[in-house]
Amino acid sequence: MSDPTIILDELFARMASEADETRVEAALRFFPSKPSILGLPSGLSNQLGKELAVTLKGEDLDTIIQVGTGLYATGVMEHAAVANEMLGRFWRRFGSEHWDLFDHWIGLFTCWGTTDSFCLKVLSHVIERHGLDWPRVQDWAHREGLWYRRASLVCLTRGLRKGEETDEFFQLADELLSDKEPMIQKAIGWMLKELSGGDAKATIGYLQTRSERMSKLAFRYAQEKLTPEQKARVASSNYLAEMMLSALWP
Repeated sequence: MSDPTIILDELFARMASEADETRVEAALRFFPSKPSILGLPSGLSNQLGKELAVTLKGEDLDTIIQVGTGLYATGVMEHAAVANEMLGRFWRRFGSEHWDLFDHWIGLFTCWGTTDSFCLKVLSHVIERHGLDWPRVQDWAHREGLWYRRASLVCLTRGLRKGEETDEFFQLADELLSDKEPMIQKAIGWMLKELSGGDAKATIGYLQTRSERMSKLAFRYAQEKLTPEQKARVASSNYLAEMMLSALWP
């Protein structure tokens, strides 16, 4: 078994040698949470993640987990990107017994990019194969930590693309519609957009019945994949609702 500390030290040194502060300011514009950023060349983190996966291919899962945890624990965005790329090549080794680990990892995340990448490359695959830990995801939706709340939604991506897990998503979305964080509103809209590809009827129905409660941000994102005719159905319903409200409260 390889020593995770040696693997991490060598990787950190290599990444530090490629760091460039002139790239940091530009990168931070996309991440309001202001995570620690090295300023690596575009694509390098993914490349290093792929190389790391090759290095760890013959190792046991405990070593892989230790390396992934070591990368997340620094709080550096590019370190986390390497971890996500590497772990995404080992997701088949994870199962329902690893939700405590996933919970711990999300607690180490520092930006939406890390959260979304982990959900798409690792967690959503595990859910598709082994099922959803629904009580856990419900708990995440009510955590103080922003990235737990975002992960509760984004982890459902693969299911929603196939028109599955809609009841669970709608329950979470209803509970988070009043969340003041733009990152949560964007996630609600994004997941509705993903759902529209697998079940446009369900997306339209949700928008028709929730439009008065939804933020403009979520509402706009949700309609991006709808056809003009489908958008017209949503707009018509929203218009009628506004007319009814104005009649009741002039």
